[in-house]
Amino acid sequence: MGLRTQEQTLVTLASRQVWPQILAVLNRRPSRLLILHSDHVVESQRPAEQLAAFFQAVGALQSDQIERACVPHNDVAALQERLEQIIGDCGEVEVHITGGNKLMAVALLDWATRRGVPALYIEQNHELYRIELRGGRMVSRAERLDPTLADGYDPLELVRCQLVESELAAEGELLELSKRCRSLPLGERRKLYSQAIGTGSTARGEEDLSQWLSIRGRRPGHRQQGEHLEYAVAFVVLSLGVLKARKGIQIRPVGKIGERDPSSVAEFDTVFVHRGRLWLVDCKDREPSNVLLENLRRHGGPREGYEEAWRRDLGRLAGELESSQQKVLKEDLLHAAEIGGKMGRVVCVRRAQPTEDLGQFAQSHGVTLVRKAELWEQLEKLLKL
Repeated sequence: MGLRTQEQTLVTLASRQVWPQILAVLNRRPSRLLILHSDHVVESQRPAEQLAAFFQAVGALQSDQIERACVPHNDVAALQERLEQIIGDCGEVEVHITGGNKLMAVALLDWATRRGVPALYIEQNHELYRIELRGGRMVSRAERLDPTLADGYDPLELVRCQLVESELAAEGELLELSKRCRSLPLGERRKLYSQAIGTGSTARGEEDLSQWLSIRGRRPGHRQQGEHLEYAVAFVVLSLGVLKARKGIQIRPVGKIGERDPSSVAEFDTVFVHRGRLWLVDCKDREPSNVLLENLRRHGGPREGYEEAWRRDLGRLAGELESSQQKVLKEDLLHAAEIGGKMGRVVCVRRAQPTEDLGQFAQSHGVTLVRKAELWEQLEKLLKL
């Protein structure tokens, strides 16, 4: 069945990287959206379904404004023939070629140029390019793209949209600044933060900044060790202009379609949307293993005659503790980087100074490490980038 005639149609290619599609739709505001996908469930079909569900969930488009169509991913002529059947005569058309595989993008671009239809492409730095044929030559020009149009959405919907091989296990808490806190100037909020957290050198005696937040979905009496840092991160980013944050979103892996793998659950401490990017913040407020072992050395010692064995075993314990902590942290960061995607930002907030190995790992995976003692200053700098 052909697409019904409408004022403006946007044709886009689905892929696991959903942000280009989201930004394209929010900026172009089409009256009809056609999402092309291949028969590959994980790489294309399921992302197309999630995109359609996302636009309906946030109110960007109604269900009767969205159509999905399966097209060949490895045959240019067949894809273009299928597109002709679907499009028909539907008025003004633009095609968005950022998604899909390269062959699908080439096929769609070729179809667009031969039909005199403009093509759109979005770079990772949020640059939007319009490509069209003029005087027998293909030309491109930059156009304005507003990356902030998704900033008011619940981060949960963005996470849900990007889950392909996982599913939600817990929605977490939706956080906003309380009405009382919103009435305070930024300088006063900064003072509240400094009084509550101080230098960040210890967790003892720190005040819970959640009292300055509006929290939906909080379980009564449910408290977790270290969550004061998660609330502190949310308080800082919300004070600096972020509109909404989520704390404690959990996901679990899915094996084959419909089969759950209960072996592991990943939790994202603080999640928010800012300037067209999904930000995931991992908070680690534990004492580093070397501090715990120093306490053992200070408060206890070996029995007489066992000094050398005690020192050897203590050194081995130090290495195993450090290795275990690093392994858990690296797994958390990999989960976050996968959900964030190419256009996401992953931040790790730590009380301890990161090791050289962790620093190199974070850098190679695009993760930004932030010291708790410099939380406000470093987050303020990152949000301006």
